[in-house]
Amino acid sequence: INDTSDLQAAINAAPNGGSLVIDGVCLLTSTITIADKTLVISGQGKYSTPLIWTVSATSRGLVYAATTVDQTFALRDLQLVTQGTTSTGLALSWPSAASLFHSQAQIDRVLVQGFNVGADYWHTGITVTNGWDVHVASVDVRGMNGTYAAAYGYRVEGQSVGTTFDH
Repeated sequence: INDTSDLQAAINAAPNGGSLVIDGVCLLTSTITIADKTLVISGQGKYSTPLIWTVSATSRGLVYAATTVDQTFALRDLQLVTQGTTSTGLALSWPSAASLFHSQAQIDRVLVQGFNVGADYWHTGITVTNGWDVHVASVDVRGMNGTYAAAYGYRVEGQSVGTTFDH
């Protein structure tokens, strides 16, 4: 089973400012990209709705790539799981640092981990590039042995300002 094209099509069809609810397990073979829109993606729970990348060749799992600074993203109640030793579970980016007027992203109740916690892991759990006021709360990033991220749990790059992490 490969749910990659169905999930990508649902994301592409979601209206700007809309939301997408994922119910159940999604087996994925390549990067899922959200571009050029404001979107909320949610599942049924941090331990109930896994997105599982089944090949280690995937460089990134879920990518949010805003094209303007006023676009926002929220991810809630999901697992991002890899079956290999791949790059980044969740990559968030904006073209430049945004204004003081709004939060660009909310990541709540998300688990980022390897499928087989003894061997699989994301190299970086979450990367934020040029994000303004990104809030990450109740997020667990687990690497090998289920206890730590392999290299980076979180990376904040570029002109990111006001990013907060609350485990």
